[in-house]
Amino acid sequence: MENSERKYVLMTSKHASVEHPLFWGSRTKDNEKRSFGGYTSDPNKAELYSMDDIIQKFGPSETLLGYTAKNLGTHILEYSFSDWVFKSKSDDVFITLLSEAMALK
Repeated sequence: MENSERKYVLMTSKHASVEHPLFWGSRTKDNEKRSFGGYTSDPNKAELYSMDDIIQKFGPSETLLGYTAKNLGTHILEYSFSDWVFKSKSDDVFITLLSEAMALK
C-alpha cells in the first residue's frame, strides 16, 4: 500500500445521519497543510488524506480499526455499512476510500 497517496476521506458520525454522511475538511492541494476542520456533504469537496496524514494526526496503527484517537476521545474505524448504521458511539470517525464514499451520495 502506498502510504503517501491521498485517497481516503474521513466520515463523522457525530454530526451526520445514516442517510446523509458528512465528510471532514475542505480539499487542499498536495503542497498545502491538510484540513481537519469543518464538514461537507460532498465527498468530492472533502479533504483527501493519505495514510501518512492520518497516522501523523491520530497516531500509528496498521489498520486504524478500533484505534482510539486520544486527542479526539473517539474511535477511528474502517467504514462498513453495518458499522455505520449500528455505530456504537456517536463520535466515531470512519475512514474510507473516496471511490466508496461516492457510492454513498
